Amino acid sequence: MSASTFDVAFLGTMAPYTCVHTTEQFAEIFRLLGQTSTLRVCEPVLPSTAMKVFSPLQRSGDDLVTTLKLTGFVNVNVEETVSPTDAQREAILQHVQKNRPDVTEEKLRELKLVTVVAVTPDFDVLESAPLPMALNRKKKTPAAAPSKPSVWTVAATDFGDDMDLVDEDDLLDDSDKVKPDAAALSSGCAPAEPGAKKRACKDCSCGLKEMEASGKDEFEAAPESSCGSCYLGDAFRCGTCPYLGMPAFESGQKVALTTRQLKADL
Repeated sequence: MSASTFDVAFLGTMAPYTCVHTTEQFAEIFRLLGQTSTLRVCEPVLPSTAMKVFSPLQRSGDDLVTTLKLTGFVNVNVEETVSPTDAQREAILQHVQKNRPDVTEEKLRELKLVTVVAVTPDFDVLESAPLPMALNRKKKTPAAAPSKPSVWTVAATDFGDDMDLVDEDDLLDDSDKVKPDAAALSSGCAPAEPGAKKRACKDCSCGLKEMEASGKDEFEAAPESSCGSCYLGDAFRCGTCPYLGMPAFESGQKVALTTRQLKADL
């Protein structure tokens, strides 16, 4: 039978009221009913305090309501709860004794007949719908872009009248502005007269002082550079360069090195 065929269904509403419905039966009835259709169920139940293993009476009225809700029904309500008549109780007892011959009428003293009304929801199975929270969500206002910081500048007027600024030109005197001549830049080891022998000066850095201490009159031949960058200074020299510690010189300039300088420290 196709789904959504009926508008109303009645289960167990006729005597002798002995039918106890399973979850599978409720699921099939739910499939056959259309949207907002009504189901009316009448079943014999026992209060929770008197619940025994009476097959098939194994649930209370609250359990019946919960089972219908889990099946998918909504607006599930207990419409009526009554005590069965003597004839109805006898019919239910005979039905129960088919599976439990040991059950007596005394054990079913608290038996009740409960009528429950339930409704199918107003949508089909697997039907989708937008959530209310998505509809009521407020649109977020995009945050304003942070303003670009201005360039930090300092002017003389920023410090007020109490701040004295120094003119950098006043830090130089006339002697600092005189261009040095070649004699002032020459090494102190140079001979005082043409043809005279060189003597090491007080702050000798050319190796002449070490040569005089070793007793040699001539410098060792300068090694050939393997990298070609020795003349640029220490920043461009390798770790075993004999020119380490010496000032930069012109490319191709002859630089005298002592025997100690030609030996690596490591």
